Amino acid sequence: MNIFLRGVLFFVCATSVLKGSSYEFIRFRSPNLKTSQSFMFTQPIYQNVPAWQSVWHNFIYNKRGPLKASFQIRGMYQQSISDERTIQYFLPRCKQELLVEGDCIPTNEFRDIRAEWLGINNPNFRGRFTINPCQRQVAVIFDYNQDLSCILKEVPFIGDAWLSFSAPIVAVDNNIHFQQYDVNGRGDCSVQDIIAAFNQPSWRYAKIRPTGHSRLGLAELTIRFGRAYLACDDFEVIYYTGVSFPTAHGQNAEYLFNPFLGNNGHLGFITGVNFQIVLNRDNSAYSSCLFINFESIFLIRGNEYRTLDLKGRPWSRYLLLNKKNGPPDQNIPANNILTQNVTVRPFNRVDFSTGWRFINNKGEFEIGYGIWGKPDERIELTDCFQEIYGIAGCGPLDPCAPIQMASSASKSTISCKAPNDVDDCGCPVFVPIRAIDLNLKSASARASLNHRAHAAYGFFHMGQAIDSFLGLGFYAEFPQKNTALTVWGFWFKAGASF
Repeated sequence: MNIFLRGVLFFVCATSVLKGSSYEFIRFRSPNLKTSQSFMFTQPIYQNVPAWQSVWHNFIYNKRGPLKASFQIRGMYQQSISDERTIQYFLPRCKQELLVEGDCIPTNEFRDIRAEWLGINNPNFRGRFTINPCQRQVAVIFDYNQDLSCILKEVPFIGDAWLSFSAPIVAVDNNIHFQQYDVNGRGDCSVQDIIAAFNQPSWRYAKIRPTGHSRLGLAELTIRFGRAYLACDDFEVIYYTGVSFPTAHGQNAEYLFNPFLGNNGHLGFITGVNFQIVLNRDNSAYSSCLFINFESIFLIRGNEYRTLDLKGRPWSRYLLLNKKNGPPDQNIPANNILTQNVTVRPFNRVDFSTGWRFINNKGEFEIGYGIWGKPDERIELTDCFQEIYGIAGCGPLDPCAPIQMASSASKSTISCKAPNDVDDCGCPVFVPIRAIDLNLKSASARASLNHRAHAAYGFFHMGQAIDSFLGLGFYAEFPQKNTALTVWGFWFKAGASF
């Protein structure tokens, strides 16, 4: 019982690692939708403790073979479900579609985007577009667990300790389903419509791909070191720590909703506990058990390129800019300037699950509920922001000056162009974008809380030298906010202990 109480105390202490705003995601309340974001952290398919532990836990903590080793191979499939809240995560508030119109359209005061900002040089252009982000993940994960008692026989305290290795090979396919319709009055040159505008060669970042994009590779290598404080008669008390080494590059800011593998290139430190308590005390043919699993991965900060908006101005990343003291009408894409090298602090990812298991000498069935959550990322500018760019104005700063220089219109938004900037005396002035004007949260992955329901079944074969098993499971995850995808998936596994 003392061991169990220490484990509960550890669980409470581990959750305190979450900082500040991270507590927001464990409050069960009506969510506030996040909008106009340029980056979403999508949960890696293999960060699923029930899929890792189901059936296999009977073999890794009670190995009967002479080598005291166990392995399993898992195949996993995960598919997102269309959700209008996810659309609003990337689009401005309360929008399912955006209207793009030129300056000569009589009703342009109701437009969402000024066509000229996108480089569509037709003042009579009119069109609409929408997105529908979807994702599919497929993975094959190799897990190996080795008792250290066979290797370090002379070390007395190592008897119940084990070492585990995991290697997930993952394929991620992201498709934002970018669609345009009701297009009238096409533009000239290469930017003739909305799809062409968001994929023009002069844009280096924050483009919107009209088709899907995939990545395949080894996401990470994970090493866990643990100890079984109790593992007999279907009672289990397990503690472990570990390190997750990234083996794939992070996200590419060239496109919105670009796929990435694993933890987006961040090194992670793992802490976890597993409990299983037998609920029936009779001599029945099966054990009815309550299980509790908890795992926390704390990700180390790293540098990435993220695309920012201006404070209070959604989608200002798609404005046009001028450089101070430069020639008029430079029309520099803002996404090229507002995409900055930032330091990202992801903090931790938490995976908690609980439920019931029914175990006999032939197999196991379990059903459970879980939570996967994370806090807001915190990002900071790595380099000093050059305060030499302003939102493009009309014409030169001062038409009467001998040298014509660029003007600015700092009050402009993505839907309208404001008059050129002037000072208190009415004289033309160039107003640059300052570092304090940048909305860092627009480029951070926001806090999320996913509710997960799962069910799994597996059966055993106990041989004289090798014990083997097969297992199958299904799960569905429902995010409390619009900061994560609604997904369903399944896994199948096979393994042995020898």
